[in-house]
Amino acid sequence: METKTDIKKDHSSGNQISLIVKNEDIIHAHITLECPYCSYKRIFKNQFSPSKMELITVTFKIIDWLTCDKCDHQLNFALDFFI
Repeated sequence: METKTDIKKDHSSGNQISLIVKNEDIIHAHITLECPYCSYKRIFKNQFSPSKMELITVTFKIIDWLTCDKCDHQLNFALDFFI
């Protein structure tokens, strides 16, 4: 299915630009967190609409700092999107 996006500029202020996604299909995401030093592994699944895509940036920033519960090493993560 095709996704259509529009970029609209607010002409009154001249500097506000917004991206509007018109296809509201659900995006499925799978995140695998794994410790490179021990056997710790967790898989998370979530789904969201394309209009909420900016929230994924916040998630990435949080995941980047996660450490292992067992050995305190920083976790590796793999991310899969199913669009």
